[in-house]
Amino acid sequence: LKENNEKGLIFETEGDTLAQTFKSEHGNYSDGFRKAFHHETISYNRRKDREFVELASPQLSALLSGTPKQVSSLIPNAENGLFSRFMFYFMNLRPIWKDVFAGDDEQPLEHKFDVYGKEFFFFFLFLRQQPVRFRFAFSISQQKAFNTYFEQTQLQYLELCGDDYVGSIRRLGLIAFRLAMIITVLRIIATGEVSSVLVCNDCDFNTVMEIVKVLVLHAAYIFELLPKDNTTIQPLNHKRQLLDALPSEFDRQTYLAVAKNLNIPDKTAEKQITRFINAGLLVRQAHGCYLKKES
Repeated sequence: LKENNEKGLIFETEGDTLAQTFKSEHGNYSDGFRKAFHHETISYNRRKDREFVELASPQLSALLSGTPKQVSSLIPNAENGLFSRFMFYFMNLRPIWKDVFAGDDEQPLEHKFDVYGKEFFFFFLFLRQQPVRFRFAFSISQQKAFNTYFEQTQLQYLELCGDDYVGSIRRLGLIAFRLAMIITVLRIIATGEVSSVLVCNDCDFNTVMEIVKVLVLHAAYIFELLPKDNTTIQPLNHKRQLLDALPSEFDRQTYLAVAKNLNIPDKTAEKQITRFINAGLLVRQAHGCYLKKES
């Protein structure tokens, strides 16, 4: 990063390759990843050759692929905050054979990537040459919708996943803002309009919020696969199991029956239903009648 103007890209198809680097004697870059996410200063000092390196505003992006087990080897738990710095997208195995000969053979992918690369590089130079310093902003209505969604989502996942997942929700808020900023800037390619203040349009804002809703679900799924403290895993799993087992609409007798199948006492189930309502996961339609909100 120091030799490349504090900018870096990491592409790795095997996530455990990076995990092995983390385990090496001088390779624990977890704190560097965490700081780079916020462009915070990174510095280290080695006794050998009295080497001192400081990065004032590091800019690092990493794209990794791998299995859920490789994730746990790279990020053993969510406690130190590295988990919340990543976006996750889990893909289920589809037992379908694709036509490996489909597509346009006249243009190999390498050629297409070169064309895209040049297009975005020239756009990057165009932005660098602008005499104004850009500032990105949400409209007032977008700010309200943004705060409402993340406030409610934080409350819901605090109830379902506990304190360790709250950091992921909060940093997904920052990620959402960055995604909206990127899409807004890319709009300039089509419109050619450049101003010092770039306000996100409603279409792009809604697109980003739909993307984030998916990212929240996928991150929560991966979070549940990470090793957890034995003292906390049981009650958190029971919360998720109870909510998932409930039908879309149900009454008191139904949720008590579901709870009984999960070996959850009636009193505990009643308290949990109340907490689900307070967290916005359930809606009480009438006395003893409930509706499960869609994710």
